[in-house]
Amino acid sequence: MNKIIIDGFKRINKSQARKLFENEKQFFIVPRKVSPLNSWGLGMEVIINNWSVGESFQNFVNSYEYYNCNNELGTYSAFYVKSE
Repeated sequence: MNKIIIDGFKRINKSQARKLFENEKQFFIVPRKVSPLNSWGLGMEVIINNWSVGESFQNFVNSYEYYNCNNELGTYSAFYVKSE
């Protein structure tokens, strides 16, 4: 995977995002063709709280992709973290 940094957001792969999810760390999920800093609010800042405790990472990603990903925006998710 190429090293992609967009306005202070570094793209990470799915396994890195899974580790962040399991360790209850913050990351961003967006459709693949969308910038994490878009004006349409299509991305989502993932913060683990009471409603997501016990939910598996794959179930979370599948739910997000079902409602937010399509041919125009990208058929799968991209994951980002804030870079220093």
